[in-house]
Amino acid sequence: MSEKKKKKRVWLWVILSIFFVLIIIFCGIFLLYSLMRGVLGYIPMGESIALIRIEGVISDSESASLLFGAGTEPEKIIDQLHKAEENTNVKAIILRINSPGGTAAASQEIYREIIMRTKKPTITSIGDICASGAYYVASSTDWIIANESSSVGSIGVIMQFPNYQGLYEKLGIRTETFTKGKYKDIGSPTRELTDEERKLIDEKLQIVYEQFIRDVAKGRDMTVEKVEELATGYVFVGSESLDLKLIDEFGNYQDAIRKAIELGEIKGKPSIIDFKKPTLFDTLLFGGIKILRELILTNNYLNFPNQMEGQIIR
Repeated sequence: MSEKKKKKRVWLWVILSIFFVLIIIFCGIFLLYSLMRGVLGYIPMGESIALIRIEGVISDSESASLLFGAGTEPEKIIDQLHKAEENTNVKAIILRINSPGGTAAASQEIYREIIMRTKKPTITSIGDICASGAYYVASSTDWIIANESSSVGSIGVIMQFPNYQGLYEKLGIRTETFTKGKYKDIGSPTRELTDEERKLIDEKLQIVYEQFIRDVAKGRDMTVEKVEELATGYVFVGSESLDLKLIDEFGNYQDAIRKAIELGEIKGKPSIIDFKKPTLFDTLLFGGIKILRELILTNNYLNFPNQMEGQIIR
């Protein structure tokens, strides 16, 4: 073997050794960090305020919209609430809401978690909009802050069924549906609803509507009759919302922090634990792992094929 090849081989083993050592170090740090994060929530110590963001459509599917981007899944919010509740350093929780609403069940999940199990002070800070299911969630918190021009409310429920029957007839499209169960294809886009089906759907909506009113009344310490007056589905401007008792004061995110300090009886300046925003440590750690991966898979000395490239992950 030539001297040149020997040197090349030595350098190859040196590079491999360095990579493996770095990977082990990063894995150790990641494991330690994960354990600390699981127990403490996030690393900042001292009296803190947990910041939980509810953005986009609230749904179990974390659906996205063109206007509001990625949505919010209730289980993720509930998990963050648990972390905040278990972290002894967290003295108050801020929900930063910018959402047009979502499904009734998903919104109700978060509402019940806050009003029934969250013992620490909770403050809602409204951005552009807090409507429908998002307001359902906000009404469970101890204090609601919004801007004068924020959109608030829309207490009501809606269900829509598209009907493409006329279009299908024009295009010559026919469908054959086989069902077991009288109402199995209720809401099918290939036909109109029957009067009986319309009545059933209306009854279902009424039940959810009454639950919405009942829970808002409980959360806002209002009478059911008062909430019923406001439950028209209309979205109020922040300046109207204060007079209607839908919010507690005008203010921005900093005012929400001030209120969290007050309700949480925090002394001094608290640290903010943002459960959604990655920390600098997150960025460095996962960024470093990504760089190492790219270096290993594209290194000229190694001829390992990237098994993930071009594959469909099922």
